[in-house]
Amino acid sequence: MKKTMYGFSIVELMVSLVLGSMLTLAAVQLFGVNQRTFITQQSLARVLDDGQLALRFLSDDIRRAGYSGATVANDDGIIFGGTGSVDGNPFDRIQVSYVGTQDCQGSVSAVPVALTNIYFVNAAGELRCDGSLGGGDVVLLDGVEGFRVQYGVDTVQDEVAGPFAYVGAGAAAGLARPVVAIRLGLLLGSNSPALPQNATRSWQLYDRQINTGADNVTRRVFFTTVMLRNLNWETL
Repeated sequence: MKKTMYGFSIVELMVSLVLGSMLTLAAVQLFGVNQRTFITQQSLARVLDDGQLALRFLSDDIRRAGYSGATVANDDGIIFGGTGSVDGNPFDRIQVSYVGTQDCQGSVSAVPVALTNIYFVNAAGELRCDGSLGGGDVVLLDGVEGFRVQYGVDTVQDEVAGPFAYVGAGAAAGLARPVVAIRLGLLLGSNSPALPQNATRSWQLYDRQINTGADNVTRRVFFTTVMLRNLNWETL
C-alpha cells in the first residue's frame, strides 16, 4: 500500500514567515525602547548626582566665608571686583575668603591661614576652583551651561540680618552693605545624548534666561540658598 506524505502548503509557510517577522520586529523594537529608557535614566541620574554634589560642595565652602578664627568675623568674606566675585553671562564668578587650613583644591596648610577660593566656569563648561594655597585650579564639574550667583545684601543697619535684597555681584558691590546670604543657580547638561531631538528651550536661573539649542541633551536646573554664618553684627 502506498504511503501518503503530508506537509505545509506555500500559504502556510508564508503566514508563518510573516508572523515570525512580526514577532522579531516587536522584540527588536522593545529592546530599542528599553535601551533608550536605560540610557535616559542613566543620564538623568548622573546629572542629578553631579548637580547635587556640586551645590553641596559650594554651599559647605561658602558657609565658611568671613570666618576669622576670632569672635568677630571678617568684613571681606565675599570679595568683589577684579579677579573676585563678578557677574558674567552665562557664567558668574564668586570668591570667598576665610581663615582655615585647606582650600577648595585640597591643598593643606600646617597652620590656619587666610584663604581665598574662586569658583568659575571656563569656556569648556567646566566648573573650576582656584585656591590660594597654590597648585593650579582644578575641575569640580563639567557639562555646566549656566552658573548664576546672587547676593543677599542687608540693606538696613539695625544689627539684624535682614531685610535684604538679592542682587548680582555688580549691584552688591555698589551697595557696599554686608552680604548675609548667597543664592546659587546651576544649569547642567549630560555629556551623552539621551533624548529625542526637540525644539530650542529656555531655562531661567533667577533673573537670567539661558537658551539651549535643539538637541537631545538631558538638562536640569539646580538652586540653593546659603545663609552665611560668620557675620560682623556691628556692620548689620
